[in-house]
Amino acid sequence: MEKCGKNVENVEIVVEKKNEHSQIVEPFILFSKKESQNVCNFCSKNFSRSDSLKRHISVCKLVKVVKLHQKAPNSTEKKTPKEHFQCNFCNQLFFRNYSLNRHYERCKLALNNKVSKENELEKQLLRQELRHKQEMLEQKQELIQQKDQTIQIAKQSKQIIHNHTTNKTINYLNTTYGNMIAMDQFLYNLEHTVQLTQEERQKLLMSYKDSGIELFARSFSHIMKENCKRQLLKEGLPEMNLIPLYCSDGNLRSHKEKSHQGWNTCYDDQSLNKMINISSDQVYQSYQKSLMIFGKERNKVFKQIKQDNHSQRDQKLNLLKNK
Repeated sequence: MEKCGKNVENVEIVVEKKNEHSQIVEPFILFSKKESQNVCNFCSKNFSRSDSLKRHISVCKLVKVVKLHQKAPNSTEKKTPKEHFQCNFCNQLFFRNYSLNRHYERCKLALNNKVSKENELEKQLLRQELRHKQEMLEQKQELIQQKDQTIQIAKQSKQIIHNHTTNKTINYLNTTYGNMIAMDQFLYNLEHTVQLTQEERQKLLMSYKDSGIELFARSFSHIMKENCKRQLLKEGLPEMNLIPLYCSDGNLRSHKEKSHQGWNTCYDDQSLNKMINISSDQVYQSYQKSLMIFGKERNKVFKQIKQDNHSQRDQKLNLLKNK
């Protein structure tokens, strides 16, 4: 066979293919089986063995390019599937909606957004709860104030009824000595604004040292009345022959005292006790000597003051005035 000058070392036979009428239709070259089975159809690379060719095709990059080109021949005109499934938080693209939904479960931005929304909702619920509690507290305080006002009104009404209907002595005192200053005001004035005079302080000290407790008690009761008259005069009130204390108990166990709301019954001697202490302090200021009156001696002073402001004494004075 003649050679044409080309490399045909792998050519085995050159034949002529005939049709049914034994005419030559097309000449073709039969390549060796080895070469025809081990050539990559995408990159035309030759391999000596078939398994090497298979391994090559699995990793051939051109295969991927061809597949992608076959799937999206008009990629420049149509939108890719990634553009249809995009994360709203990190803008990452996905082929399928399922992948996007699965991504949301792991996306940090989405989780942070979810946590922030939950925190905001929790804060809003907490603010609403606090507002509700504040409103409930205000309503409760308002109810308590209304209750206290009702109780105060009831007490005042009860006191007025008691003073003017059930207790004749208090009713008499409110009518006759309603302008008397309150005991608290009397004690405050005695301590600060209308104190004992120097003569009165000296008289109390002399009677305590030289005359015994009985004479001292009488002097003390008289001086307290004189001080009360000065206080009434200073307030522009009429003169009264008693202090803000009135006793109608024959056993001297209780007495009436004037308060800012009216005359009330008292069963203790706290006001009288404070009266003696204030006077003793003023005597000490002038003479550096205190009136050391304690126990039974102090009780004698209490009784003398109650006797000098007793209802029987008041009745006697009224009879003398009428005569």
